[in-house]
Amino acid sequence: MIVKTLIGASQIEVGLKCLKSLLLNCRDSIVLHIHDDGSLRKTDEKRLLECLPGAQVIGKPLADSAVTPHLQSYPRCLAYRERHPLALKLFDICLLTPELESFLFCDSDVYFFRPFSVHEALRGLRGSVFMQDNQEAYALYPWHVGPLGPFSVGSRVNTGFMHLHNSLLDLRTVEGYLEWAAHKSAAAKRPQWMEQTSWAILSQNCDSWIWDPRQVFVAGPTTASLPPDAVAIHFVSTYRSQLDGYLRQLPPASKSAVVLRRQSLQRASLLSLALREIRSHVR
Repeated sequence: MIVKTLIGASQIEVGLKCLKSLLLNCRDSIVLHIHDDGSLRKTDEKRLLECLPGAQVIGKPLADSAVTPHLQSYPRCLAYRERHPLALKLFDICLLTPELESFLFCDSDVYFFRPFSVHEALRGLRGSVFMQDNQEAYALYPWHVGPLGPFSVGSRVNTGFMHLHNSLLDLRTVEGYLEWAAHKSAAAKRPQWMEQTSWAILSQNCDSWIWDPRQVFVAGPTTASLPPDAVAIHFVSTYRSQLDGYLRQLPPASKSAVVLRRQSLQRASLLSLALREIRSHVR
């Protein structure tokens, strides 16, 4: 199975810790494809290949030449990709390997604490699987989702660790969202969430799931004790400093693999987005 990731020069140290944990603990046969966000130096690439056996690095110039032709008819998609490195996590991971029916994507700040397997969770699955976020982290306001707005989105979609079918990427849908977003303050104020918002919109076009949030979850405001069911934690930039605290709680080495589970993805509502806005203003 192919596992893709995206990394830049500033994430090398955390990325190596986390990607090593992925290769060490995944009991399924995987090959790691590392997408360069355009900032990797030759020394960074050499270090990644030395420390992550069997990995491949996809350089930005090569990706540009392969992906750009696919986006020529979608000017908003093309412009977004040229401006935001996270757009590679939307377009490149699918468009560079059209021959793949499906694959895994794992951010370079997701740490795996225990041996695990995704095989059973993905057996016969035609849909996609995402992480569950701590909030509705979207470049949308509450009135942008139904019944008042034009969009239907999955609830609390986080794209740190996901299983995707290549067919889920619908460039017309993404182009429509980006065209709409170009005139909205929500996107201007939260450009870092536009990629995740796009996947949350696309998630409604197929059967979609989330990994069991007791096993795979996003770090929160304070460092807590490692839950007994925890397999992986996504240390998003806000809480990345917590990684070392959790590493001091590493469980004893085990040869048996935890089987990851999945649950149905629910739909976000006007109310759930409104609660997110209230909490952000209270903080």
